[in-house]
Amino acid sequence: MPGRIPQQFISDLLAQADIVSIIDSRVRLTKSGKEYKACCPFHEEKTPSFFVNPVRQFFYCFGCGKGGTVLNFLMEYSNLDYRTAIEEVAATVGLEVPTEGGWSETDGDIPNLYELMSRAQALYETKLWKSTEAEQARSYIESRNISREIVKKFGLGYAPNQWDFLLKQYGRSKTGRRLLLKSGMVIEKENDKRYDRFRDRLMFPIIDRRDRVIGFGGRIISEGEPKYLNSPETPLFHKSNELFGLNHALPAISSSKRVLVVEGYTDVLALSQYGIEYAVAALGVATTTYHIRELFRSTSQIVFCFDGDEAGRHAARRALEAVLPMMYDGNLVSFVFLPQGQDPDSLVRAEGAAGLEDRISNAIPIADYIFDTLFADVDISRIDGQAKFVTDFETIFRKLPEGFFRRRMSTKVAELVKEDPEILYFRLVRKGRSHGRKRSTPTELPKNSLITRALAILVQNPQLNKFVGNTDHFAGVLDPNINLLIEISQFLNKHQDIESVELINCFRDSELFEQICRLMSLERRVATQDLENELKGIICNLRLMSVKQELKQFENSIESDSDLKRFLTLTKLRQELEKGNYDSDIIDSLEQKMHKKQTVKLV
Repeated sequence: MPGRIPQQFISDLLAQADIVSIIDSRVRLTKSGKEYKACCPFHEEKTPSFFVNPVRQFFYCFGCGKGGTVLNFLMEYSNLDYRTAIEEVAATVGLEVPTEGGWSETDGDIPNLYELMSRAQALYETKLWKSTEAEQARSYIESRNISREIVKKFGLGYAPNQWDFLLKQYGRSKTGRRLLLKSGMVIEKENDKRYDRFRDRLMFPIIDRRDRVIGFGGRIISEGEPKYLNSPETPLFHKSNELFGLNHALPAISSSKRVLVVEGYTDVLALSQYGIEYAVAALGVATTTYHIRELFRSTSQIVFCFDGDEAGRHAARRALEAVLPMMYDGNLVSFVFLPQGQDPDSLVRAEGAAGLEDRISNAIPIADYIFDTLFADVDISRIDGQAKFVTDFETIFRKLPEGFFRRRMSTKVAELVKEDPEILYFRLVRKGRSHGRKRSTPTELPKNSLITRALAILVQNPQLNKFVGNTDHFAGVLDPNINLLIEISQFLNKHQDIESVELINCFRDSELFEQICRLMSLERRVATQDLENELKGIICNLRLMSVKQELKQFENSIESDSDLKRFLTLTKLRQELEKGNYDSDIIDSLEQKMHKKQTVKLV
């Protein structure tokens, strides 16, 4: 499986990403001084309180408190997980996402693995046409009425019924065996016994957008299970991410401005043979959001084609789940259900390309499919049925991105249950927020306190943390928020070159996340001409507060010479701090004495 994404890559990505462009493509922004503003997409409002700062690569809503980096925005707005949000942003700047402890394009074996897979495909293809062993495979192709031209176009081949066919060809050296294992083409048992994964199977090469063989799907020819076998997860191949036939379909997708998603390899072959060349198939798995995002890179219209049986209906519901978060305005999704007992392969042969094209042109729009599904088990003539209908719709509503489509869907539901559209929409948005990621609510920071000012300066200018000094000096400060200042400063000591946007991202799963976002939004209150001197003055005052508190504790508790020496040292330290000499040699000397009690001398 892919490993962890390197933190340095994430930091570089956040620095390169254009947060304004990414957010503006989803929420219309308008210029407001050095920032951009909009009505918040996360709560209902009439006056814009949602701001995007392009300098700090940061967004914040003064109304609901949501804020963070472009990754946080995509996770909240599009219901993406962290890794998918990174991939989404990386795509906008044309970067491949590397991994650690797993596989990536920087893996030194990658070029050799592509070469190995290409050679394996050529070897299998040669076997299919020139080997007597493949007679049964050729007969199967003929029985399915698949033309030789289509078989060659898609590069089909045959894996002979031998345990060591590839091992003999490419596994004679240690490096060859390692590559065969890493590519998934060979299996290794616990006793170091190795054998070919694919045996006596018709081989369908799986090819990526760049026409590179990344894996195989193999159909058993004689008796045996499983009927279809795919390559395992490898550095090149991730089954849930790939689509069969996409490389061949791309030109037709571009010209037809739509893509047809079917379920089987042979469906794609048959449709291509009949001139419908914009079809692709998932690799024996349910349609995923990754599939949807990959297809929307090439077209704005996706048509799903499923068998009309219960299995096909179930697959359609899975596809619906995957596509909902990607229903941005401008994207079109439809569903075609074939007659019982038919699949695209059999139907196109029975009705011809024109018959299937007609069905595609009359596909069920996603909105109609959603309402047909919701209506199936609910009687909305009843009040309790209307309540259930709205409750069922809430699940769908939460997954849809903000935009015209989501609002119109809500309006349609309101019309069906005879509810005010604005009231229903507001209620759905509010419930959606309550179902979002839960974070603990930290103590509100006083807006004008010394600690708040110091924190805002540090969060917005991490490089100034060097002026904070030893956080042990704040031990006597009674303000409960001093612990937040200590935690942030200690974190910055460990990450001395970090930028503000990276700092926010590092705390994304912390209960401090909302506090840090709020501090980032306080720019206008701390944007003085000399932040360095302001921070020094604040630290001096906080240290003075700590010293005074400790002196107060000594008033009636001096019981030994060492207590008296510490009391006198603290008194001298207080006097110097009151003069504002926080950086003086005297202060440094006194601080050292405070931490080395055995060497303290009377001042």
